Amino acid sequence: MTNVPSNLPAAKTTSVASPRQTRSVAALGIATVVIVGFAYLATHGFLEADYIIAGCGLFGVLLSLWSLGSLYITIPLSMKFMSAYYGSQDYAAIDRAHSRALKMLSRLPLRKRVDIAVTMSNLALARLCQGYYDSAESLYTQAAKYIEKNPRLAQSVTPVVIYHNLAVTKARQNKFVEAELHATRALEIAQLPKVQKTNKMVAAAPLSAIGYIRYKLGEFVSAKQMLLDAISTYESSPLAPGLSRQGVGQGQAAVFLGLCAVTIKLDQQSESEQWCDKFFETISSNPNVVTTMSLIYLNDIANEYMNRKMFDRAQKLLDLAYSLGHKFPFHPDAIQMLNYYEKLLLLTDRQYEVADMRSWLRSVESPAALQKQQ
Repeated sequence: MTNVPSNLPAAKTTSVASPRQTRSVAALGIATVVIVGFAYLATHGFLEADYIIAGCGLFGVLLSLWSLGSLYITIPLSMKFMSAYYGSQDYAAIDRAHSRALKMLSRLPLRKRVDIAVTMSNLALARLCQGYYDSAESLYTQAAKYIEKNPRLAQSVTPVVIYHNLAVTKARQNKFVEAELHATRALEIAQLPKVQKTNKMVAAAPLSAIGYIRYKLGEFVSAKQMLLDAISTYESSPLAPGLSRQGVGQGQAAVFLGLCAVTIKLDQQSESEQWCDKFFETISSNPNVVTTMSLIYLNDIANEYMNRKMFDRAQKLLDLAYSLGHKFPFHPDAIQMLNYYEKLLLLTDRQYEVADMRSWLRSVESPAALQKQQ
């Protein structure tokens, strides 16, 4: 399942002031300084005029700061988000920073911009990755309402990201009807000519989300087609400005996992193994494209492979899931993963390993090392 940062896995959606707005505010500040300064020069002389010009200059600066508003906070915050999300995967640190920023933005007399919705969305993503689904849903809903108030954003990448992530959150809560409605809305916006002109790849994420939803509903043929459309979109679209290659890799890895899961459900074992191999090839060069959001697919596929006595394949998937769970042991999917790992150990007559495994004492393999095992 693809999860999309609001810098987009994902494209950067941080809004900036339009050139026209910036010029207008700057002109207003300069005009204030000139007019009031000359008035005091004519009536009070040079010394007092110097003081008033300085005061008006400060007023002009403050007016410009108000115009740029939340950008002074959200741009550095966005940089921190990208570093933590794609680097250390320290979701707790993202959570703390974004929570503080939202409190600050709500109190300061700044011009409120779309950046606040982006900050909410990124905080929601951190909560989603930690398994706090109800909190993530609330934040995404607030972000969506914020976006809906701004008609200028109706045909942009920003609502695609937010509605897609809201769909993923609803799906994790087993609210599949609502989830598909939000994912479909995201896809419709992503396929608008204005959006497609600058960012064709953005449609891949909602296609992947719809594929996941239909997979969970047991509509495997339809799910497979959606996932194939998603990977085709990733592979045929140019990298748009603002997109990170790491984000694209994350999206592709999620789709490969989805195709692996749905094809084994369709008893297409050989094809499932091929998609599994593509997944491991993708993550071998960049392990951080795998997040806790991958755990649910990893668990499902490993279980299906065990049911077909494909124990080596199941072991490889569960080793990767275990490495993720080791970092986030309280994530609900990490807890479920322990049950599947115990099943594997019992089926392969390794009962003596269960206690250490459940205590998180088992050695952790990196994705690159797992790829070499193939």
